[in-house]
Amino acid sequence: MPQRYRLRWAVTLTRFLVSLVVSLGLILLIEFLRAGSVRTERVISILVVFGMMCFLFAYYQRRVTVLTLTADGLEVAMPEVVVTFRWSDCSGVATISGRECLTFTTGAVATNVDRAGKHMRRQGLDRRIILRHYFADWRTSPLAQHIPTSA
Repeated sequence: MPQRYRLRWAVTLTRFLVSLVVSLGLILLIEFLRAGSVRTERVISILVVFGMMCFLFAYYQRRVTVLTLTADGLEVAMPEVVVTFRWSDCSGVATISGRECLTFTTGAVATNVDRAGKHMRRQGLDRRIILRHYFADWRTSPLAQHIPTSA
């Protein structure tokens, strides 16, 4: 029976906070350039609206990004893209840019938006899964028993 995992709340909230900080910086810059000073009440009201938008977007990403674990392999479904990995293509766990990733020799990318598929391939996301996005500790998760011992 397939097991499904969504993005962890820690990932979702980190994306939200980063978006909020960037939004705050842009709002302050635009307000200062427009008016020559910063009107606090205006910045707060704009920030509340942007904050809600950023949170809703991060929550939407959490709801639609799903890792499905099956006996045959893994499937990562994201908006506009589905990447399917087979256990026979598993290369093992590797650290890439300071993140533990489950790596594969290849993955099948299915998309109806060509640029999304190209982006996935260019970033190498058709050959790896960032484990901390879905598991706090992948070694104690059901995923660990599915990783081939030869990997």
